Amino acid sequence: MMSLKTSCLVALFLLVIGTQTLKAQNTIPESPAGRRLSAFIDSINSSDADSTIAFLKDAYSVSDEATLAKRKSKSNLIRSQLGTVTVEKISSSSENQIVATCKSSSGLRVAITLTVEEQKPFKIKSVGMEMAGAEDATNDSALDDKGKTEIIETLSKELRAKYVFPEVAEKMATAIEQSLKAGEYTSIVDAHQFATHLTNQLRSICNDKHLRVRAGAPNSRGPLQSNPSSNHGFVKVEMLPGGIGYLKFNFFSGEKEAQETAAAAMNFLGHSNALIFDLRENGGGSPEMIAFLSSYLFEDPTHLNSFYNRPNETTTETWTQKKVPGKKFSAETPIYVLTSTNTFSGAEEFSYNLKNLKRGTIVGETTGGGAHPVMPVQLGKQMYMTMPFARAINPITNSNWEGVGVQPDVEVSADQALEKAISLAQNHAADLAAAKSTAMETTNKKTVDLNRMIEEASRLMANESFADAAVAFAKITEIDANNGEAWFRYSYCLHMSGNIDKALEAHQKAAGFDEFSGIANYNIACVYSLKNNIDESFDHLEKAIKLGFGNASQMNGDSDLKNIRKDPRYAKLIEKLKSDN
Repeated sequence: MMSLKTSCLVALFLLVIGTQTLKAQNTIPESPAGRRLSAFIDSINSSDADSTIAFLKDAYSVSDEATLAKRKSKSNLIRSQLGTVTVEKISSSSENQIVATCKSSSGLRVAITLTVEEQKPFKIKSVGMEMAGAEDATNDSALDDKGKTEIIETLSKELRAKYVFPEVAEKMATAIEQSLKAGEYTSIVDAHQFATHLTNQLRSICNDKHLRVRAGAPNSRGPLQSNPSSNHGFVKVEMLPGGIGYLKFNFFSGEKEAQETAAAAMNFLGHSNALIFDLRENGGGSPEMIAFLSSYLFEDPTHLNSFYNRPNETTTETWTQKKVPGKKFSAETPIYVLTSTNTFSGAEEFSYNLKNLKRGTIVGETTGGGAHPVMPVQLGKQMYMTMPFARAINPITNSNWEGVGVQPDVEVSADQALEKAISLAQNHAADLAAAKSTAMETTNKKTVDLNRMIEEASRLMANESFADAAVAFAKITEIDANNGEAWFRYSYCLHMSGNIDKALEAHQKAAGFDEFSGIANYNIACVYSLKNNIDESFDHLEKAIKLGFGNASQMNGDSDLKNIRKDPRYAKLIEKLKSDN
């Protein structure tokens, strides 16, 4: 999660070697690095998938299958978040390296640093992309020693005050102060190059992918997710064959109106037999949106995560909501989450939460490994930093995914993850259907066997073999504890066979069923009369009459009630019963 409130930005690792700084220009030079940059930008802007794949395969010095798959995934991520890209200016250039500031159709500005080999055919060694900040914040002037000193002093102070781990903050601050003192930054005069150098130096100590120093100022338009034309990150919602719901979105928007889009998507998929979340190109975002979407998957409020804020020394919790717009998915609906190495930050939290709550199956690749929310910190007119100031604490693991990522339950390459999840969902549906069929067969067989047992027990009862009938009905109640008639007949047979203690327990069970409550309470009154427990007998006799038992002749002729007939209450009860009738 790029912050507790925001952000989902392109984040690719950058390896920078020395460059020769030129005056800023907007024309790509005809150098080996410049020609490769032109081809790289064309591949981003191209709608032809075949030509893009050909470029990704042929233009780089390393192109094994695993690297190519990751490169394709990153290319899709760049395209989904930036749209088309045009060069705004060339910040620095040499034969083998070029730094260009570009603007995109999404409104974001990025600095691209591309490095090529020293010899022909000058294949690409590395490509890095950094957010370039707001257009009006760009400063083309070279960094002088005073400016770099002010940046390092501010950066050290902010790290010590706000970075999530104080001990690590101290190590980072000390390292850059020593580097400044030793003159290691003297030859660096370009702001983007200095920002990248500092990022790599700090990360070599903290290994925190959320920490980043950038040139310029935070983008004045806000993060991509605040742009309604991006549909708040939601890319595709679809009902696949077999009733499998599919939802792809590329960031968790923190905008309130984004929840309307999310609710519409979840309600469209509300009758799915299984649900797939595609987070393979999702770079993170707002914990509020994570909790909102998760609320559709849990019936009761569920503790998802906690965040420790180091500057404030506070801990806040995120929970699912009891109610959502529309209907929730049943607990039996299988959930699958698709991940890749590009799945990062808040997208990792969503995956990590569902994995540890046993509510979802993670399918794909191990995620990027960033668990620290960030805040922007200005470092002067030409630089700013995304500062990791908090850390996630999962209530189940008491840890998080920082530096290690979220391990998939089913590990496959990112481009095969959707196909695998569909297969798993289909297999689950087949297994569920088979289980239902088996259960139905078992139920049917159980019903047939039970009917035979009831017939035999009833035959014994009709023949007044009450002891044997009681044994038979006892077995029926063991198999079907909710069979009120079986309990009534069982209690009657026990009573008639003289086992009144056990009969009392069975009568009490039968009294729990509405259709037998009146006669069962009458039988209980008879047992208490036999036991000479007069008060209890009258209590249940009165209850039986209130519940509808009204046979005065049976009461007067029943030998079980002989012990209570001499009590004055009995005559009054009979008189009232006759009067009521």
